[in-house]
Amino acid sequence: MLRDRATGIINGFLDLAEGALEANDQDDNQTKRTEKFFDRCEGALDRILKREDEPLAWAGAAAMTFNPPARAVIDQLVSAIEKHRSDLDNEALWATLDSVRKQSLGGSGPRKRRSQR
Repeated sequence: MLRDRATGIINGFLDLAEGALEANDQDDNQTKRTEKFFDRCEGALDRILKREDEPLAWAGAAAMTFNPPARAVIDQLVSAIEKHRSDLDNEALWATLDSVRKQSLGGSGPRKRRSQR
């Protein structure tokens, strides 16, 4: 999984930076750069781990450009479609669509199913 690879790489960077800081053999400018690098790596790791359970976390960084309510709706719809591809349960898919329409979209959106037209 991409998240696991990224956390492994960042943890490796953190180990290297921590080792360099502990060695205490850098001049002041190098130490400041290493500390800044360490802080940025910690921040990146925090962002990756914090988003693990958020909607669309599986979609990567590009999905984080959507606002949180949009991510939640997209995640619900994609999950329902993916489930439908495996179980072909039309009623469950329509129930998810109805739920999204009522709860997330405030009742707006498509009102008729294809079978009702």
